[in-house]
Amino acid sequence: CVVLIFAYGHFYRFWTTQDEWRLSHLLLVIQQVLVGFFFITRQAPTAVSWRPWDVVVALLGTFAPLFFSLENKGDPKVLGFVLQMIGTGLSLYAIVSLGRSYGILPAHRAIQTRGAYRFLRHPLYAAYQIANAGFLINHPGIHNLLVAGVCLLSQVLRIFAEERFFASSTSAINIWHRR
Repeated sequence: CVVLIFAYGHFYRFWTTQDEWRLSHLLLVIQQVLVGFFFITRQAPTAVSWRPWDVVVALLGTFAPLFFSLENKGDPKVLGFVLQMIGTGLSLYAIVSLGRSYGILPAHRAIQTRGAYRFLRHPLYAAYQIANAGFLINHPGIHNLLVAGVCLLSQVLRIFAEERFFASSTSAINIWHRR
């Protein structure tokens, strides 16, 4: 439901804004629709980490970007826009690569080694940070800097939580872990 509200907000901004940066809103709509679709149709996991720390960092990493503020918009900068487009494009690639293995909490689903996951172990988190850096360039301020810091820290902690969870699991995941 939150994803759909977020997607609607970006669609509204895309539809009502006539500036040269509106494409970023359309890409975010596509991203959020894909996230919603794959979240709803995801494979049932064989195991999920319900450790309180894992839950907190997963939720923080997922929802912290919702606290970015558009209010302190500086002059649009090409570099910020380009980074947002690259980050969002790469996140679309990573989300499609994950497909029905998409989830929020560390969980055992099908291991992805194709697409973006052929190159990086956590390409979606890397893509999010690229997009966040672009957003921060175009929307500078202490508030957004703090949100970006929380996003980065929560994704790093999320990676550690996932790696720990995967390392203690089935042999197929351990084979991937050793790559």
